[in-house]
Amino acid sequence: MPMTPTLKPLAPSQPQQQAPPPQPAAPAKPQPPANCTMENVDTSKVSGDLAVITASLRAMYDVCAQAAGANPAKRKEMDDSSKRLAVLLFKANIGEVSSSVTEKLKSLAQALDMADYQSAQNIQMALTTGDWDECSFWLTALKRLLKFRSTLP
Repeated sequence: MPMTPTLKPLAPSQPQQQAPPPQPAAPAKPQPPANCTMENVDTSKVSGDLAVITASLRAMYDVCAQAAGANPAKRKEMDDSSKRLAVLLFKANIGEVSSSVTEKLKSLAQALDMADYQSAQNIQMALTTGDWDECSFWLTALKRLLKFRSTLP
């Protein structure tokens, strides 16, 4: 007697689950060019309060850069500060500075314009303690420049 294969019942078919449609990638935030410095950062779209801040920071940087002159150690420090502060100006140009940071920087700019470096340093400390996540990249440069500027006539 030949054996007939026994048929196993088929499992009930389950509907295939479709993969969710791919989510569109979030647009990448613009990044400053690799060679971005205080000398070449685009600030053509900076407006309002940020324009005043930009002008004050540029003026402070220019005074410090001139005073650094040919001193190799100070030049290296100024080159680093130039790259770091340029990131702040780049973000100001594309509108990526929070209102909290803008208000503090506005006060800092007023202090700089009045040569009140102690108040400017206090505001820099407030940025360090209250807005570190947003400002960490350029705060070192700001602190360094404020300290240097306070020693100049």
